[in-house]
Amino acid sequence: MTQVASARGATERDSREIIGVQYLRGVAALLVVFDHSATIIALPEYFNGVLYNGMLNYGSMGVDLFFVISGFIITIVSLQARSTAPRVSLYEYARRRIARIIPFLWVCVAVYASVRLLGRGKFEWGPYLNAVFLLPPGEVRPNVVWTLRHEALFYIVFALSFLGTRRRLWILGLWVFSPLMLLLFLNHPLRCGYWCSLSQFAFSPVNLEFAFGVMAGVCYLKYDRIRNLLSTQSLPWASVLACIVITQYLAAVFFRLSERSVLSALLLGALSTLALAAALPAPAPRSSISRIGKTLGDASYAIYLVHNLVLLIWYSLWIKLLGKSHPYAAQITGVIIAVILATIVHRYVERPLVKAAQQIGRHKALVPDAESAV
Repeated sequence: MTQVASARGATERDSREIIGVQYLRGVAALLVVFDHSATIIALPEYFNGVLYNGMLNYGSMGVDLFFVISGFIITIVSLQARSTAPRVSLYEYARRRIARIIPFLWVCVAVYASVRLLGRGKFEWGPYLNAVFLLPPGEVRPNVVWTLRHEALFYIVFALSFLGTRRRLWILGLWVFSPLMLLLFLNHPLRCGYWCSLSQFAFSPVNLEFAFGVMAGVCYLKYDRIRNLLSTQSLPWASVLACIVITQYLAAVFFRLSERSVLSALLLGALSTLALAAALPAPAPRSSISRIGKTLGDASYAIYLVHNLVLLIWYSLWIKLLGKSHPYAAQITGVIIAVILATIVHRYVERPLVKAAQQIGRHKALVPDAESAV
């Protein structure tokens, strides 16, 4: 009976972990949508105006949240509690990552390319191929795919460091501290072609943000006291999370951290880790607002990949029908429509596609699939 109760408690705790992360993912997705909605409106071919004195552009910190969350999630679903030994085989790890990311990415790239071809008569083979295969460096279309290239690199570094026959944590260490090494040994930006661009990609400051997530995940797995504390529902998690995210946003504004740099990665990575810790005690959805939050978190990948195309189409239609008037109304309605449509795409396209892809090449895993919601 005790074992059953213990197992049930562990299951409920695991459920809350995923749900708390989903809430935070929903916040991150909305921040990115607001950022891009204002960025597109400011383009000359659209409304050519800056909204809210450029304050919405600091919503780019949503990407920093995503990177820290990714580091944390990959750690807790790939490693065992306490021992942090591999929880899945290297094959199973790679299969899950590919199924989760690649098929839906390909669909989004194909739709984006088709719409752009029909609307503007442009078809850019190079950026589309870079996006489809996540090839660095070079331009990608749609441009939001730049983050997925860093995700893919992180997956490779994590696997080499944690999931082989022997641990090679020095690989992760070198990768994480490479941006700092560049700062120490280079006094000017790299401007020398392909190999330098590739180095800039591999040694990006965002490596530090993934590292924050990995460290948080390892501490969570190894130390029962931390895990138990962050599973206590009595904690005022919502208030703490709101305060941390607001502080993170104000820090981004104050220090002008809209560009990727070592300073922004360190500061926003640390604050994102605190936000993650605040979100973990979140209980299962009980109200309409919390259910919406979980829905947005579940659909965050679709929101991220779909929203730009929806915004571009919506603004073009607005200008065609109403001219360049009422940019604030265009921005607000554009955000709402983009989020709703992306959520529908998640429900009827992304989720069935991922589910089908996960069945391909499936072997018996070391543990049941813990990533169904992430």
